[in-house]
Amino acid sequence: MSSLQPSAPNRKFLALASLIIVLTAGLAASAWPAVSAYCREQSASLSAAGKRAGGDEAQMDFRLAYLLDSHNQAAATAVADEQLTAGRPQAALATLIGAGEGREADRVRLKVALEAGNTPLAVTAADRLSGAGYTQTDAVLAALAYGVAGKRERIEDLKASVSSPQALQRVLRAGGSKVTLALELRATGLQISSRGVLEGAEVSVPRNLLLASLIGADGRTDDLPTLAKLYQEAITLDPSSIAARSGLIAVLRAQKDTAGVDAQQVLLGRLQNGRP
Repeated sequence: MSSLQPSAPNRKFLALASLIIVLTAGLAASAWPAVSAYCREQSASLSAAGKRAGGDEAQMDFRLAYLLDSHNQAAATAVADEQLTAGRPQAALATLIGAGEGREADRVRLKVALEAGNTPLAVTAADRLSGAGYTQTDAVLAALAYGVAGKRERIEDLKASVSSPQALQRVLRAGGSKVTLALELRATGLQISSRGVLEGAEVSVPRNLLLASLIGADGRTDDLPTLAKLYQEAITLDPSSIAARSGLIAVLRAQKDTAGVDAQQVLLGRLQNGRP
């Protein structure tokens, strides 16, 4: 098969997308109710297929289902989750308009709202998730929203209702320092929220190292001065920090500062050999 030919999932997408265009553009206005009903029926069928499938095929099924019916809750939730993973929280917020207020939708909505900087919406979703019928995962997500919002008293209420030791530890971290909250946010995949919490935290070695790791993950040359500053601040606070000095060396190397790298390598070597 030619490498220029579309894959099977893409052929499926193109065929159904073409059908949608024909149906919506070619039929008279009087036939629209029938077209709309057909779209909803096909959307539900594709969502069911998406739940059975996995990987790229499931994503394609849900995208098509959402294209056919933006109020298909399962499809809207799945598409929003995909957009969140792709680092597009604002687009995910718009997609979730059609997802309703089901528990699964609220789980995604809470994370999307945190990444989009919409803390009130995240807290509203957390209030629903921490109500009757909550799961341990729901309690952790609610604790993250309350931690970002500074509502520590609500996290205290959650502690008494969490039975899983692992979930309890995650709730405790969400209600701890800004650094532990940021760690838990990052572990949940909420990189933007984690960075935002750290940027508002006091300078410390753990804070600076964690913030540097989040910023450095983007691999942007423009961030090098910020990274150098974070590592230098950490070294000032703890000259024996091997992690901070190693990070600074990597930044100086990226900046092509040979003299700076050589100087820091000498100091790092002394630290690694247990010498002052």
